[in-house]
Amino acid sequence: MDEIEDLKAIILPSGRLVRLRELNPDEVDEVTAVVADTITGQTSLVTFQKEISKLGVKRMIVEVSKKKGLAEVSARPAREGVPAREAYDPRLDPKVEWTQFDAEHYKKLFSARDHEALLQIYSMLHEVSRTEAAMIWGKSIPVATK
Repeated sequence: MDEIEDLKAIILPSGRLVRLRELNPDEVDEVTAVVADTITGQTSLVTFQKEISKLGVKRMIVEVSKKKGLAEVSARPAREGVPAREAYDPRLDPKVEWTQFDAEHYKKLFSARDHEALLQIYSMLHEVSRTEAAMIWGKSIPVATK
């Protein structure tokens, strides 16, 4: 990754911070091709799709925080006997230590809930449901051509 990428930082259920990127269409197609080439024998469509999402997640993660358990803290106005508290967002904290993501350590880095959240995020960013496609098509308009 030589060029500057648009990264998004998220906080997973375990408090692990992750910086990730949206894959481009060629990368999504490559993920599908790699999974298709590695699956042997018969497999269900559900298993095939799950393997695509798992590999896709690993390809979109760029960096992870070295520590987990980090969380946002809401701002709180001062009240009698209690000082005000500024909002804290660890995603913006320059003191948070980040490390390049290594897919070999995936199971050590993420909880089951983190994993499910990442799968859902991959799906949200890279897949379109039939309903969404129908809505897009439903907004189509006829155009005249020569």
